[in-house]
Amino acid sequence: MATQSPSSSTSEDTKKRKRDNSSCSEEDEKIITSFPTTSSTPRWKYEVFLCFYGEDTRKNFTDHLYVDLKRKGILVFRDDEALKQGEYISQALLKAIQESQYAIVIFSAKYAFSKWCLMELAEIVEWEEKKKLTILPIFYHVDPSDVRNQSGSFAEAFTAHEKDPKIDKKDTDMWKNALRKAGSIAGWNILHRYESIIIQEIGRRLSHELNSRFSRHDYDKLVAIDSHVDKMMELLDMESNDVRFIGIHGMGGVGNWIMKRLQNKRVFIVLDNVDSDEQMTTLAGDWKWFGPGSRVIITCRDSHLLIRNKVNDIYKVEQLETTKALQLFSLSAFDKTHPPKNYMDLSMDFVRYAQGLPLALKVLGRHVLFGRTNIDTWKSVRNQLEAIPNKKIMDVLQISLDGLQEMQKELFLDMACFFRGQHWVHYNFFEVLESFGHYHIDIDVLVENSLISKSKYGLLSMHDLLKELGREIVRRKCPDESGKCSRLFCWEDLCHVLKNDTGTNATKGIVVNFCPETKERLNAKAFSKMTKLRYVKFHHSQTLKWRGNPLKYMPTNELRYLEWSGYPLKSWPSSFQPKNLTVLRMSGSRIKQLWKGSIVLDNLKEFDVSFSKNLIETPDLTKAPNLEKINLKGCKSLCEVHPSIGSRKRLKNLQLHKCSSLEKLPELSKLEWPIYFEAGETAITQIPSFNLLPKGF
Repeated sequence: MATQSPSSSTSEDTKKRKRDNSSCSEEDEKIITSFPTTSSTPRWKYEVFLCFYGEDTRKNFTDHLYVDLKRKGILVFRDDEALKQGEYISQALLKAIQESQYAIVIFSAKYAFSKWCLMELAEIVEWEEKKKLTILPIFYHVDPSDVRNQSGSFAEAFTAHEKDPKIDKKDTDMWKNALRKAGSIAGWNILHRYESIIIQEIGRRLSHELNSRFSRHDYDKLVAIDSHVDKMMELLDMESNDVRFIGIHGMGGVGNWIMKRLQNKRVFIVLDNVDSDEQMTTLAGDWKWFGPGSRVIITCRDSHLLIRNKVNDIYKVEQLETTKALQLFSLSAFDKTHPPKNYMDLSMDFVRYAQGLPLALKVLGRHVLFGRTNIDTWKSVRNQLEAIPNKKIMDVLQISLDGLQEMQKELFLDMACFFRGQHWVHYNFFEVLESFGHYHIDIDVLVENSLISKSKYGLLSMHDLLKELGREIVRRKCPDESGKCSRLFCWEDLCHVLKNDTGTNATKGIVVNFCPETKERLNAKAFSKMTKLRYVKFHHSQTLKWRGNPLKYMPTNELRYLEWSGYPLKSWPSSFQPKNLTVLRMSGSRIKQLWKGSIVLDNLKEFDVSFSKNLIETPDLTKAPNLEKINLKGCKSLCEVHPSIGSRKRLKNLQLHKCSSLEKLPELSKLEWPIYFEAGETAITQIPSFNLLPKGF
């Protein structure tokens, strides 16, 4: 804001020419008070025009407000930064008014003493009356009634103006009218309140209302957008004059709304299409391409692409928490922020299914359920999703897979089909995957592409919809015959294969988390055709009935992982010698005795037969040199532990808790301590020699 008066008076002829949109002399141009308006809506260059008296507020309140608005990405006109050299000050300021969406007018004690302030205010009010601009008044230690009625310091100012022979009475009347109208608008009164709170309120209001791309109705549906935008604006650091590249990544469907919210903020935006270094080079290959203060936002699904292209910061877009997810789903399905009471439970079912993924919430709410008022229809859709995934959601998620190498795709399918739990610990997870022929780097690639998540504690997890995508890909390749599927993870499919003896060498893995009781016996011989079987996991299988011993027919050449909790048979066939096995878990089995003698198990890392109540003795583990974990917890009939356990130099975990029949242990002094050792609630009377005190005694 300029604080000095113009060099000559405003003549009636000049104002008449202004209203008539006619030309004027060079001298008149220097003091012209407005640009001619047109009937068309102006193209906004600024979002906020700051009108203030410099001596009162430039270095305090106005400066703090300006910085806060800029930090939020709002385009603000303030004369000391936006005026171009060589332009007449009145022309530049008044043009900026016409190119602004909002005018923040800061009324202070000496405001009315400035003719420039009053001329600007008159133009602002005229523009507001034409519905081209919104006025936000701030009463900075002045009473709004003094502004409306020109009393107090405002009366003193007009007394001075009326004595000035250079100022027409029509000018003062116009200024008084502008003060009357602007002073009647509800605004912020800074008298007994903290300035910082007022500034925050103004910033929040403008952040919500300023959106050139969305209607208010659409903006209300951008659930949790403010938190994303606030974080992005922090990373963009709009006050800095450098060029910054900011990356955004996440699993498909979590955030492109953010990009649209940031359009027209002096930011170069690339949406979704960056998936290669070639694209990065073409679109934003060099910081020097962009002028000072530029911001480049790149969205992609591969965080490593952002890292190797040296972006300044990366923002990981997370899924919505439950409350926000329910709000978005409800807006999509009902056009309300909360679902009707009789739909609440069903709505929560869909929210749990989507697990915070905005894409899934919107597709299900708007494209599948909107307008459907029958509760039974909603239940049908919910039940259908368990069997048949929504194609639109799957198609978007599929994009993240398309750029992967074949082995990386295979790794994704293994994890989606075999590892059904929410989290998996590093301990033996990588070793199992490596035994399948995968490499650690492939895990990193899946993390970088948001196909799996990695916590700071080293836990890995996969979104349920991504798991469903992996299983759907497997199903798609063999729609007619389950025996030809590479991975069997559905009980009905496995049961069909075992009953009808339709197993093939296509099957690499079997995972069944629940096995219902069957009247008909399953054909164990069907396993013999699965020559490439490498991963087997049965849970809760005690009720299964077999024709033959399944371990007798199970191929062992490729088998790396065997987990069969509740194994129903009592014997371990001598022919079953899985020499490449990495993990053996048979918790809760009915086995009395495992293998006789010793078998080669060079790769075995974990041996778990916990809670096998019939087990009498442990087998010879002499040829399992790499064992790290032995779990015999809860084996109540266990009387003897084979001496080979005491020479396992890599052993880190030995659990014997609740082996109530166990009276003695073999020599354990050769073990390399410290290890986790638990032997409480046993019948052991003498502690063997240890380098460190074992836990549980």
